[in-house]
Amino acid sequence: IELDPGFAPAFDALAEIHWYLGFFGAVLPRDAFGQSLWYALRALELDEGLADTHALLAMLKKELDYDWVEVDREVARARELDPDSPTVHVRAAVSALLPHGRLEEALAEIDAALSRDPLSMFVRWWSGAIAYLARQPNRVLEEGRRMVLQEPSNPLGHWVLGLGHALAGEVGDALVRMSDAVRFSGETPFFAGFLALTQGQAGHVVEARAILDRLLAAAGDRYVQPFAIALGHIGLGEWDEAFRWMNTAVEQRDPLVIPVKSFVFLDPVRGDPRFRSILEAMNLT
Repeated sequence: IELDPGFAPAFDALAEIHWYLGFFGAVLPRDAFGQSLWYALRALELDEGLADTHALLAMLKKELDYDWVEVDREVARARELDPDSPTVHVRAAVSALLPHGRLEEALAEIDAALSRDPLSMFVRWWSGAIAYLARQPNRVLEEGRRMVLQEPSNPLGHWVLGLGHALAGEVGDALVRMSDAVRFSGETPFFAGFLALTQGQAGHVVEARAILDRLLAAAGDRYVQPFAIALGHIGLGEWDEAFRWMNTAVEQRDPLVIPVKSFVFLDPVRGDPRFRSILEAMNLT
């Protein structure tokens, strides 16, 4: 931007970086996504024809506003501009389909992206995550193994494998992989929350409580994704606290709450009025 203030892709790149900062909880999501939105709009002001930026706007309308009409509008514009973009396919899946539980359609979008960019860790990550939500353990495990083989120290591959083993009922393997994800990520709360969930589901109450206590202590000093804390309480069966933190996740726009309609571990409380309230707050009823 210093070299060329009119270079739109540079603003798009900054928009994407800030989206990731918000997604993984490095910055308060409202702040990170708000900054991302500014950069994305500036990029489109300079070049309205950036398909991937329109698709990113769909992601931001999802994260910030739960505005599904605007999400669909931005996805449609992105498709119109570049129907072959792998990024557009992935962001269409994640923003327009996943939140509503339309997981088979979302996987079809991911398959379209994979056919165009089969080596993309970004696409493989979402392939594994959405297959987990769709309750397809074999696909989740396949994607996780590909990712770990391609980038052994990338925590996302180990996380995807952990999800797959958990879905397949292979708790011991799930714990190993979730622990690896936490280690390779530098104990990022995003991954620590899933490890706490898995420890709790395995009946390892002491271990799950220790992780949860560390997350709660860290939250006193800096931003910690509230849904990560909710995961720890879910693993321990502490639903009152879990709902309290899930509501905080909605208020703070923590993106981890977006797949609330499909998470396997929320099956026991789908009839709870508090679950219905969360869906209403996100315009997902």
